[in-house]
Amino acid sequence: MSSISIPNQAAGPVRRSITFTIQCRVSNLTTSLLALDQFSLILGAHLLQRYGVLQKMGKVSKGGLAPWQKRRAAELLRENLDGRIRLTDVARECSLSVSHFARSFKATFGMAPHRWLIGRRIERAKELLRQTTTPIADIAIQSGFGDQAAFTRTFRQAVGISPGQWRRYIAARAIEPKNPA
Repeated sequence: MSSISIPNQAAGPVRRSITFTIQCRVSNLTTSLLALDQFSLILGAHLLQRYGVLQKMGKVSKGGLAPWQKRRAAELLRENLDGRIRLTDVARECSLSVSHFARSFKATFGMAPHRWLIGRRIERAKELLRQTTTPIADIAIQSGFGDQAAFTRTFRQAVGISPGQWRRYIAARAIEPKNPA
């Protein structure tokens, strides 16, 4: 499958999100369980809202995670940068249902759990790129990415340049003499 497109009349935000997720997963066959959980929540919510008999209710919760839940969720996700932890496991550790946890997580962190996890992976990769001479393929694995191609694609989307370019840029900045002003 080379591309997926949405007809203009069907291009709602949920469908665009679902299509984007599918495109990412088709191009990157190493999918984390957390990403699959997030995708199933989006799809399930869309199907219920669009085709279910229940009316869409207003915002259910305005709050987020309690401080201890925020710490525990972040701790679990950081320990599992490879994405092999399920959303149900993190929700259970926070004593919440999966849907309530996902809403509360987003309210607390400002993004979905999988997007937050990708951000932590990029932070870890930057740390390794800055502090080591480890090959980029190895850094990809140590940062939780399935392979170097997926890592490079995600890094470029997040940072704007490839990991190799970023490493060279940081190394050049580190050896430049400081100009006293």
